[in-house]
Amino acid sequence: MLKKEKKILITGGSKGIGLELVNYFCKNNYSVTVLSRTFDEKRVKKKINFLKLNILNKKNYTNLKKKLKKINPDIVIHCIGGALGVRDTLSPIKEWNKVFYFNVGHAIEINNLILPEIIRQKKKCNVVHISSNSTLDYGPDIKKFGGAAPYICSKSFLNTYVKLAAKEFTNTNISFTAFLPGPILLKHKYWYSLKKKNPKIFNEFIKDYLKGKNFLVAKKVANIIIKVHKNDLSKKNGKLIEIKN
Repeated sequence: MLKKEKKILITGGSKGIGLELVNYFCKNNYSVTVLSRTFDEKRVKKKINFLKLNILNKKNYTNLKKKLKKINPDIVIHCIGGALGVRDTLSPIKEWNKVFYFNVGHAIEINNLILPEIIRQKKKCNVVHISSNSTLDYGPDIKKFGGAAPYICSKSFLNTYVKLAAKEFTNTNISFTAFLPGPILLKHKYWYSLKKKNPKIFNEFIKDYLKGKNFLVAKKVANIIIKVHKNDLSKKNGKLIEIKN
């Protein structure tokens, strides 16, 4: 009997960590669905199921609900997240809500859509969320390097969500895990931009906050997630796994 092809849903799979994971799972013969604003299918050898979605466009999301329900994945990896340029603790609540939805809210909605049927089938599913180690030390000095309070608070909420969900579904085949990487250098993110615009502050950040260590890169983070996956993600149910620089 042929081994049944496993299905994986990766949100934010067009760049950074998400794209590295897409490449790996495609090469290892998974049926891969990518949820993101854009995707270049030429970058992977195997054709993927691409669902175009701007997560902050609620109408766009509503139109995809039926398709999301039909995916029925074995693994879900939520990679969408970021500060969205909202850094001030005194930012308007509208901005806080936008950052929260970008980092947590959309993932909860997607889980709510796809997990009930998986639970009904008593099927195994590993749900992975990308959080941040800034939730452990509250990030770098705000005055010197710029704050990201809404982002850090959102990821802290995400950590609690993972812990509680893992506890609630402990008697099912669903597992919840979060990975907490340190600062990552990605072309489309804040630190890469700062490196070009203000190399002095960038280097001070490495010396001060990173204690002279290097920034993480997407491939390293993805490789650690893959390593845990190979050893069975369900064994890490409820764990917050820190990825240090």
